[in-house]
Amino acid sequence: MLSFFHLSSLQTDSKATQRNKQVAMGRKKFNMDPKKGIQFLLENDLLQNTPEDIAQFLYKGEGLNKTVIGDYLGER
Repeated sequence: MLSFFHLSSLQTDSKATQRNKQVAMGRKKFNMDPKKGIQFLLENDLLQNTPEDIAQFLYKGEGLNKTVIGDYLGER
């Protein structure tokens, strides 16, 4: 029988996996349309609507297209 702590750990792992999938989807959306990608991340509480948080996402975001980042920043 699974203990409470084991179940809690499985739920936490599942939430982390779900979050990682959503972040990956946000990156994909960003590379296709930066505004829609940022909006997706904001709507799913994966990113806060602050300049610092968005800048950190753009700076550290693995898998983001550098040209798309430049285009996004050029529009702002």
